[in-house]
Amino acid sequence: MAKQEDITKELEKLNIQMDNISEKELMHIINVEEWMEKKYHKAFESLKEINKLDFSIRDYCKENHISRATLYKKNAAGEFLYPNLLMYSDSRKKVYIERTRNIIKSLVSSQYSELKEQIDKMIKRDVEYMQMKEKVASLERKIKSLEKENLELITKKNLS
Repeated sequence: MAKQEDITKELEKLNIQMDNISEKELMHIINVEEWMEKKYHKAFESLKEINKLDFSIRDYCKENHISRATLYKKNAAGEFLYPNLLMYSDSRKKVYIERTRNIIKSLVSSQYSELKEQIDKMIKRDVEYMQMKEKVASLERKIKSLEKENLELITKKNLS
């Protein structure tokens, strides 16, 4: 559930007054906030699940209601009954763990790149803003100087 104070803070940050928002618009703002919050939590839960992935024989047995002892059973000669299964499982476990790591790395990497790009754009915009602000201040000083000079010239002309 979206918190009213969070929404209010965000609107204030955007210099939007609550009096300028209709009830219907506020309803949509609340709905958008709740929708985004749900998507965030869903993604967060998915990431938590990815981190919990277990490709072990233990987990396989648990999910398929098979006793692990069955898969590790040995014959009279002391050899595993299912040696290929265990070898295959171990080999594939490594592959799937690596795939999972790569997926996580690529997701984080692409998000990192996007965030870095956004931050770079914001910094560039801020620098440009500060330069323009300095330029405006310089031009305002020049205007005042010219107005003063103009006033002095007018005063001199009137005195002559």
